[in-house]
Amino acid sequence: MSNNSRTILIGSLIGAAVGGAIAWAYNAFGDDEGVNATSTPNFKFQGDAGDLMKLGLAVIPLVRVVTNMFVPINTTASLPEDD
Repeated sequence: MSNNSRTILIGSLIGAAVGGAIAWAYNAFGDDEGVNATSTPNFKFQGDAGDLMKLGLAVIPLVRVVTNMFVPINTTASLPEDD
C-alpha cells in the first residue's frame, strides 16, 4: 500500500470516527423525539471568533502527535525530539 493510499485510509477512518461521535452526541443531547431533517437542535453555539481560534489552535498539537506516529520506513533521518 502506498503512502498516499495509507494517508487517505487513515484520514477516512479518523473522519468517520469523529463524524460518528458527533452524530452520537447529537442523538444523545438533541431532540427527545428523534432527529429528522426539519428538527432543530436544543443547543446553540454561543462562542465568538476567539473561541473558534482557540479550537483551531487546540487541534494543531493533535495533528502533530498523529503525524509523528507515522514516520517513513526507509529513511536515515533522525526522528524529531519532543521537548
